[in-house]
Amino acid sequence: MATNKKDLKAFVRYDGTGRVISGSLILQRNKPKVGNWHQIQAYECCDPSCPNSVYGRDWVIYGVEEVVGGWIFYMAINPFEYNIKLEFQFLNCMTGEGFGPIITIDESTGYEYNWFVTDHFYDEACAIQSRRICGVNYQSAWTFGIGG
Repeated sequence: MATNKKDLKAFVRYDGTGRVISGSLILQRNKPKVGNWHQIQAYECCDPSCPNSVYGRDWVIYGVEEVVGGWIFYMAINPFEYNIKLEFQFLNCMTGEGFGPIITIDESTGYEYNWFVTDHFYDEACAIQSRRICGVNYQSAWTFGIGG
């Protein structure tokens, strides 16, 4: 039976002091049984098997309110999708980079979040970007959700 590359996982071996053993990276389906092996992120930025989040399907902003010193974004994620966890950050208009705090919305927040954003961040932002968290150190790429 042929092995599908998507089925392979990355593992590294740790020595007795907790350091990665140089050259120990292997790609295989299951964790080796002998030694102190841990699964790691196999991709530089993001895991292609972790789907991007989509505004309107996975999350929405259902209200925005101007308050003293900033704005409150009332956000919700899709509670009907099993084990969904999303992160959000503003995108800087000048640099094209994410900036400011990263917030997480998941079951622990009741699938909703009231995000206070200072006037400073609001004035420099041109979009909100989001990404899906699929596991420890496994996430989708950042995607533009709203703005631009």
